[in-house]
Amino acid sequence: MLKNIALSTLLFVPFLSMATDQPLPDPDGGIVIRPEKELPHYELLKDGIENDRASVNKYGYIRRSSPEVRLLLNFKKGQIPFSSKNLTVSADTELYRSINDIQMAYRYYGVPASAMTNELAVAPAGTYLQGQVWTGAAQTFEKAGLGICNYNEMNAKLNHGSVLVARENVSYDINGKVTQKYARGEESEGFIYGVGWYDDTIYHELECVQTVFSPDTMQAVVNLAVVIDNNAH
Repeated sequence: MLKNIALSTLLFVPFLSMATDQPLPDPDGGIVIRPEKELPHYELLKDGIENDRASVNKYGYIRRSSPEVRLLLNFKKGQIPFSSKNLTVSADTELYRSINDIQMAYRYYGVPASAMTNELAVAPAGTYLQGQVWTGAAQTFEKAGLGICNYNEMNAKLNHGSVLVARENVSYDINGKVTQKYARGEESEGFIYGVGWYDDTIYHELECVQTVFSPDTMQAVVNLAVVIDNNAH
């Protein structure tokens, strides 16, 4: 489940700058907010966007199967194969026990220990820079009342990143920063609750899974995101 932030066609997930025949923010372009009709490939995505919005209006969440739900719900089953490689000399992307096992290109704050019931694993994310190593990391952990969560961050400055966000989906819930929230899943499989928030330096994403849907869980994930963001101050 530990993963890098990537381009997504989901309604509530941002477009990050990458090669396309449509206009996207330039590298180092920062946070760009546009009407969703001005997003790249909008005409191709329009039906999916409208279906997702109708689903949210009817159910409160995007009614769609989500592989991430199963991955996180089953994360503790079996033995986690931690890597023993030394990341100071390797671009290894395996799982590690602690952020201290990964050489970062910047000071990584991440999820404070006080906000986790049990840390399960950590992995490098973002980009591997020769001589500096990693520009991001992802942590998977248990949180009482929320279940299994995954927090992923990427240093936008070091990655020369940009983020393009649909204006219709923006809030400022995380310390006044550009924020997007989403809940997605099926009653038979479970639900993933996500919050993405962005500032000039770091792009953050937090996802937690539950077997049932509840608006209260969405707010709890937002509250946890605020705690994580405060940890870097």
